[in-house]
Amino acid sequence: MSLKRNSSLVRKKYLEYLASTLAFTLSIYIASIVDGIMVSRLISPLSLTAINLTFPVLYMKNIVFCLFISGGCTLAAQAMGFRDQDKCNRAYTVSVVCGIIASGTLAAAGVIFASPLAELLTKGGSLKQEVLAYLIPLWIVGPIVVLTNGSAAYMRLEGKHRLAIAVPVVANVINLLCDYVYIKLFGLGIAGAGWATVTGYACSALLLIPYSKDASRTLHFTRLKRGDLKLLKECLATGLPISLVDGCDMLRHYTVNAMMLRLLGDTGGELISVCNAAMLYALMFSDGASCAMTSVTGALYGEGDARGMRGVLKSAMTVTGGLCLCIFLILECFPGYFAGIYGVRDPEVLSVLIPYLRIYCLAVPIVAPLYVLRCFYQSTKQEKAATAMSVLEGALIMIPVFLLLSGIGIRAMAASYAISVFLTLLVVCMYMQKKAGKNGLTGFLMLPPFKESETFEASIDCTLEASEKASEEVILFCKENGVPAVIGNAAGVATEELCTNIAKWSGQGPKDQIDLFLRISEDHLILKTRDGGTIFNPTEFIEEGEWITGLSLLRSLSARIEYDRILGFNTVIVTMHKAEEKRYLYH
Repeated sequence: MSLKRNSSLVRKKYLEYLASTLAFTLSIYIASIVDGIMVSRLISPLSLTAINLTFPVLYMKNIVFCLFISGGCTLAAQAMGFRDQDKCNRAYTVSVVCGIIASGTLAAAGVIFASPLAELLTKGGSLKQEVLAYLIPLWIVGPIVVLTNGSAAYMRLEGKHRLAIAVPVVANVINLLCDYVYIKLFGLGIAGAGWATVTGYACSALLLIPYSKDASRTLHFTRLKRGDLKLLKECLATGLPISLVDGCDMLRHYTVNAMMLRLLGDTGGELISVCNAAMLYALMFSDGASCAMTSVTGALYGEGDARGMRGVLKSAMTVTGGLCLCIFLILECFPGYFAGIYGVRDPEVLSVLIPYLRIYCLAVPIVAPLYVLRCFYQSTKQEKAATAMSVLEGALIMIPVFLLLSGIGIRAMAASYAISVFLTLLVVCMYMQKKAGKNGLTGFLMLPPFKESETFEASIDCTLEASEKASEEVILFCKENGVPAVIGNAAGVATEELCTNIAKWSGQGPKDQIDLFLRISEDHLILKTRDGGTIFNPTEFIEEGEWITGLSLLRSLSARIEYDRILGFNTVIVTMHKAEEKRYLYH
């Protein structure tokens, strides 16, 4: 066999999703980053400390978002792979509607109990009133973020990347402008930064109007039924691993903040706020680059494409690792300049901050594989492994290590995050490797082999010559695996017809790729093609477009032909029954 399968088509799709997903995750982090810079420069660095003290609330809101939206999107992507559009729509409806309700309820409770919460976060210190002023709009924006960013996540899943990018970009551009207006011109102080965020997301919600009227959208709200309660539970279970990241981060931030305030007072709060700001730059890239993988691998998992999943995983590791390495080098080389961005120029504070920041940032390059692997486990229905990574890194390892090292000194405490991330990766990978061995699998990814059939996979150029070559390879593969010659020849003809029409009508060039799959089971052959061209449904042309040559012949050679548009791919599946050998004798 000279034709081999590569992952260039699915890797290209991952990179396509990367831009919109990065914009999506940037929108979650950027409001805090922008608010931090603007507040520290327009008011004072201590106001940045006040924003940092509200981070547990930010993570609390993100828990709701991840439980409903991240869980729902992953379910919808897997349903796409299984070609179950009804489940896609129900997952979309359940996650968005229930997410808004849950976030609204949390926001109402947060506003009512804002004062005692501010007391708890500041330990009754001097920053209570500033924290309280920022908390009110921070709670109010929660349901709006679920609506806007949640819709953007599903736009991305549908392949509507431009609109998905526009939603968070508009929100944050307006947020940035309003930060200056509300703080500098209106004199609202730190509260102005919070209300600027509310204004930005409220304006971005207007972009949902053209999406709701888009006739080409495939996801639609459906009437919720009693049976959808089971789907809601499945959604929450799927989103739990990622939501636990925020849950554990909430606990970690509260513990670290309390300890630093107790040890160093306001200086400790200033120190940890700059370090957390630095980590946000790494997390927003690692979170975005890894989450871009979730939709793609979720759909590939539904299709049973193990090689494609590995290819996407490799790309995600490369992109995420590269971005985090760049952030790490910048922070290690220019810690003083970075602190200056946030208005920290006091020599005494910098003498403590710079060495602490450099040690703290040792975690940045290790975070990349942690986030990618966790998202991979989540999207391949290995939620327990993903959940374990969240709990270990965020709480069970991190907090004891931090408290233990606090007895040694400030610099030792700075290393606690890097140590916890490394130990989490080590423990989970060793456990999954051992589990794989017990289940007859190889590697800690735990991808099951397809033992029920013989499988031929290849990636070919989008040309007529490659289509002919693929036909020959399919016929040879069938012969080598004991398929009757008549059926093997029919599979070869079907392969050539499908690939030829993709080359002619997909709008792609000769350097573009077609993925080809053939699975041989005891009773039938399943032939599948995947291409990234313009929408082309051959089943419709079989009925109406006789000018597309060969498709009528393809119908006569197959027991069933199915078409789906999955992740922006044209996917055609042709089924041939071995029991119907006589029907192929006439072709």
